[in-house]
Amino acid sequence: MNWFCEEQTPGLKLCFKYRELLHSEETPYQKIEVYDTEEYGRILLLDGKVMLTEKDGFIYHEMLVHPAMGYLKKREKVVIIGGGDGGCLKEVLKYPVKEVYVVEIDRRVVEVSKKYLSFLASSFDDPRVKVFYEDGYKWLKEREDKFDLVIVDSTDPVGPAEILFSDEFLRVVSEKSFLYVTQSESPFLHVDFLRDFLKRVKKYFPYPLVYLAWIPTYPSGMWSFVMGRKRDTDIPDSPPPGLRYYTPRLFEASRVLPVFVWKRLYSP
Repeated sequence: MNWFCEEQTPGLKLCFKYRELLHSEETPYQKIEVYDTEEYGRILLLDGKVMLTEKDGFIYHEMLVHPAMGYLKKREKVVIIGGGDGGCLKEVLKYPVKEVYVVEIDRRVVEVSKKYLSFLASSFDDPRVKVFYEDGYKWLKEREDKFDLVIVDSTDPVGPAEILFSDEFLRVVSEKSFLYVTQSESPFLHVDFLRDFLKRVKKYFPYPLVYLAWIPTYPSGMWSFVMGRKRDTDIPDSPPPGLRYYTPRLFEASRVLPVFVWKRLYSP
């Protein structure tokens, strides 16, 4: 029997039975693996951590993209930092955007995804897409133009992605856009990180939102997102048709936090 396991914490592993290891390589930035599994279809791992699965990846991508896109009145220029698998990009392109800039530090993530995850990565062929293989923080800092939305579709806040959760990065983002969204780890396992990060975001975006989604293959299954807003905004508009998880009503419910999370984030 062929199994691989992701160590989610020092005391917790999630294991998958797989049919085939489709790809494995070490790049200057990380280890990239793609497995074909029995239960979750194809799975992309970076440095041994599950980034997405064919079966449940749509939950993460829809909840990262559609709440923020729904708040926008103008949808012309969107930036995605990370997102080399194309899943986030696929959701953004469901709107009549004019330009989408994908800034992915590791070219091989895009190339491997095009080969093995074409159900997502075919989105890179859209003529509205411009891809830059650069450090996202440096790229954004050096741009002189403004954007309608900055989406951070990153790995965990360690290694190359650590800067994307820093004061320096948030300051730059706040200069380039009034709206920003990112994944922010498990509120069940990493609630102290989420609390500290939320305080950081609020310094640059006075109206932050925390909301949740349930993603079976992510650590604990409970996953959080933080949206930074410079002003209070209306309820998101109707999303594009054909989504499998997100609705505006679900988004309103996702902002109601469990008591233990709310207390840790907001109690004195």
